[in-house]
Amino acid sequence: MSSGFSRERLAFNLGPETVPGRGRIEAAIRDSEPTFATAEYAEPRDWGYVGLLAFTAVMLLRPQDTFQALTSVHVAEICAIIGIGPMLLHRFVRRLPVFRVTPETTGLALFGAIIVATAPFSIWPGGAIGVFTDSYLKMLVVFVLMMNTLTTPKRLDQITWLILLCIGYVAARGVKLPAGKHRITIEKPGYFPWDRLVDAGTAPIHFDVTLEPIPD
Repeated sequence: MSSGFSRERLAFNLGPETVPGRGRIEAAIRDSEPTFATAEYAEPRDWGYVGLLAFTAVMLLRPQDTFQALTSVHVAEICAIIGIGPMLLHRFVRRLPVFRVTPETTGLALFGAIIVATAPFSIWPGGAIGVFTDSYLKMLVVFVLMMNTLTTPKRLDQITWLILLCIGYVAARGVKLPAGKHRITIEKPGYFPWDRLVDAGTAPIHFDVTLEPIPD
C-alpha cells in the first residue's frame, strides 16, 4: 500500500507578514486618534457647554449690577458667543444643521415671530421689541445651547446645580437695583396701585407700603 501526500496553501497564509504584528497595530491606533472633527465629544462641543454655563451664571447673577466696570463689557453677549460659535463650528464641520430642529424649537421660533409681527399693533411697540431683544432672544439662546450641549446626565446635573446655587445666592443677597432712578410699582387686585420713583444708590431702600382699596 502506498500513500500520497499533497501540500496545500491556505489563502490566509498567502505571502509574508499577512497578519501585522502588535507593534504595527498599536502604531496605527496612535496615528488615528480622534481629531477635532472626528472625536465623539469634540472640543467645540465642550466650549459650547462652557459657554452655556457662563451665560446662565451671568444671566442669573448679573455681575454688571455689582461691578459697574462690567456694564460696558457686555459679559452676557461674550458668553453667548463663546457658547454658540464653537457649537456652530462643530456642527458645520460634521455637515449637520445649524441646530437641532425639534417641535419645541419650532414652537419657540414661531412664538418669537408672532411677538415681532404683532409688536407694531401693541400699546408700546418699542417696549415690546425691547422685551423680545433683551429677554426672549436670551432665553432662546439658552434653550438652543441646552438642546445641543446637554448630551449626558452628568452635564444635566451640573447645569441644575448651577441654577440652584445662583438662585440661592440671589435670594440670600436680595434684589439690588443699579444706581440711578427706578420706578417701583406694587399692585394687588381690588386695590389702587402703589407707585414711586426712587433714586437707588449704595444704601438700602426701605418702604412702608399701604394699599388703598378700590371702592365698590
